[in-house]
Amino acid sequence: MNTRSAPLLVGAATLSLFALAPSSVWAQGEAMAMPSSIDLLSPMTQEASGTAWLPVSTPMFGKMWMYPNGDMLMLHGAVMPRYVDAGSKRGDRRVDSPNWAMGMYSHPLDAASQLGVRVMASLDPLTEGGWGYPLLFQTGETWHHQPLHDRQHPHDLFSELSVDYSRQLRPNLSSYLYLGYPGEPALGPPTYMHRLIAYDLPDAPIGHHWQDATHITFGVATAGLNVGNRVKLEGSVFTGREPNENRYDFDTPRFDSRSARLSFNPRPDHAFQVSYGFVRNPEGDGSDVRRTTASWIYNRSLGDDANFTTSLVWGRNDVTGGEGATDSYLGEADLQQGRHTFYTRLENIQKSGHELVLPEAYHEGKYRLNALTVGYNYDLSHGKGIDTAVGAAITVDKAPSALDPIYGRGTPVGFQLMFRLRPSRMKMAHGHKARMDMSGAPAAAPKPPVSPAAPAAPVAPAPPAAPAPAAPVAPATPTPTPPAPTSPAVGSVTAVAAPEPPKARQKTAITVTVFGTDGKPLTGATVDAVVTMIDMDMGTLRPALKELGEGKYGGTVTFSMPGSWQLTVRATPPGGGKTLSRSFVFHVSR
Repeated sequence: MNTRSAPLLVGAATLSLFALAPSSVWAQGEAMAMPSSIDLLSPMTQEASGTAWLPVSTPMFGKMWMYPNGDMLMLHGAVMPRYVDAGSKRGDRRVDSPNWAMGMYSHPLDAASQLGVRVMASLDPLTEGGWGYPLLFQTGETWHHQPLHDRQHPHDLFSELSVDYSRQLRPNLSSYLYLGYPGEPALGPPTYMHRLIAYDLPDAPIGHHWQDATHITFGVATAGLNVGNRVKLEGSVFTGREPNENRYDFDTPRFDSRSARLSFNPRPDHAFQVSYGFVRNPEGDGSDVRRTTASWIYNRSLGDDANFTTSLVWGRNDVTGGEGATDSYLGEADLQQGRHTFYTRLENIQKSGHELVLPEAYHEGKYRLNALTVGYNYDLSHGKGIDTAVGAAITVDKAPSALDPIYGRGTPVGFQLMFRLRPSRMKMAHGHKARMDMSGAPAAAPKPPVSPAAPAAPVAPAPPAAPAPAAPVAPATPTPTPPAPTSPAVGSVTAVAAPEPPKARQKTAITVTVFGTDGKPLTGATVDAVVTMIDMDMGTLRPALKELGEGKYGGTVTFSMPGSWQLTVRATPPGGGKTLSRSFVFHVSR
């Protein structure tokens, strides 16, 4: 057996054994999930960069729109103007603004398949310039045909333009095909820009090119198989060469590299992966890389407005041409509590003198580098659509004493002061909370039709009274005029769905029947409907209801995901009058 692939095979065998264990918690979490734009068996909260998985419990920061036909659009991103000082003799300082924006769109083709489209863009070419931002010990890519060092290169204008097709083969089995130009192959953990810490710390890890640097690949095709949304096996063919110096163009696709990844999410709070890839000539210097990675991401919701997440990542590059294998290790954590966020990142990596672009006398050596970052952000505006924050971070870097002539003596200390804008966290209800009807009062249970009142029994005439003494005769009182007939009023409303129970991603016929206060079907009423999900904020659907006759009004709606949905009906009698609002709950199945 090839010793290079041993860690991958051992990890795959171990995770496969864990996957056999039952998990009732998983089934509960899965039932509440909005489908991912990549794979309709996966929940959207699990969706990350490319086809990688986050924990299911990961919160989402963005804005979502749902449409009656089941289409979904979600936008998210961040902008972080800042001042950064990397410290040390080899460091730099500047004002810049890392940024990115992403859109995800999915369209159901039928109940068992969907089409997805994703676009991710960044104005880094403008805000970071051609050679990127200061970041001590960072390496990778070139500027003016010279290798970059101690800087993070800018990302391309478009870092993802992808389309994918997903099909559910069985209730707990799905497959998908993902095509990106550019896109991300199945290699490594979710890239750092898609982990939650990126909303607070925009710096790339210094092990980026050991772990997740293939996230911008001009030409990638990935096929995957998802078993029970717990185990996923996928393989990719892709272009190994990293983007060139022109950040606005589209590089030539070559499909000369390959990778495989096994992902395992045993519980909603955990995401594991192991992966291996052969990357052809990534830096354009003729050297190929065999990359092996493993990672664990843990996320824990601490309430509606609090969350903790942590990541552990290992990546190994085995470079052809004499340098051999080097390892990188990363640990990071992000704790958000209301307006307050604390975060940290610790890295340890081995880089060669050639990789660090040191003088030739250092080229044969390998140097162990360390970096520790701690930071804090405070939200000035919070939970109102856009979160704005101010924050600061300090980074302590440590290099071997042999590099003192290059980086200076002691321990370089850098810092940054930043301002951050991002979408607010999407709210999700916990449990089946009662919603309010359109008038603001708690929705009442539907009342049965009122039967016509039975006629009153005849009353026998009273016997004539004894004659009384005559009295003065009063003037005659005019007979009152009977009141004019009143307009019909709404007495009750019923609603049924077909099929029952409704199925997710299939058209459901909704029939509403309106009765007057006399218990008879009421025609000519104005009837409208609003459909929302009870346990998650999935937007609002407004199916059009047409009159069908005999007091019935009908329309169709497509429930985008399984779970409990609420239909709120407002009925107004013909000619105007008091509107009656009633709510009904439908439990939508997969």
